[in-house]
Amino acid sequence: MVQPSKLKLMNALVELLSWKELDQVTVMDLIRTANISRSSFYRNFVDKFEFLDWTMDYLLSGITPSKMNPKPTANDFYPYFFNYFYQHRLFFRTFATQSTWPSFTAKLIASGKQAYEACFEDKATVNIPSSILANYIVNAHVGVILNWLCTDNPCPPDEMADYVTQITESVLQSRGTNLETLFDNEF
Repeated sequence: MVQPSKLKLMNALVELLSWKELDQVTVMDLIRTANISRSSFYRNFVDKFEFLDWTMDYLLSGITPSKMNPKPTANDFYPYFFNYFYQHRLFFRTFATQSTWPSFTAKLIASGKQAYEACFEDKATVNIPSSILANYIVNAHVGVILNWLCTDNPCPPDEMADYVTQITESVLQSRGTNLETLFDNEF
């Protein structure tokens, strides 16, 4: 469970990002907008950058299939995934476009690769090592997500989920497996 002061700070950050660039947001801005004490902030974080790193990690943890309850299926993971990104679009867009967080894309890729590699571990994928197939799928997904997040008028999340599901399914089928098999057994 996340502490109320941390949630207040996250909400304050969203509010501030609606009219301020991230590099212009100060700890004092966050404290005032969140209506929390300075000591509450510094009890949880050393500085603004630690808070932003925590926020990024917290948000990325929400897309980990193993943490979803109930366990996701092939039919509901991508809609959940895109709706989650859309719901937190301002955060993810900021993290994706700010040079301050080059680790964002790396963390996003690492999280996805780990999940897919676990899925491919026991599956025959027609002469392609599981790490290469996982890397291909995850990097394609991240590229699509980043483009979608940075588009001013993105198509709806469920539509994106449908596109990505179709593309991913065709790649997997060409390699002797499918999403349903992966999700039923490993994710």
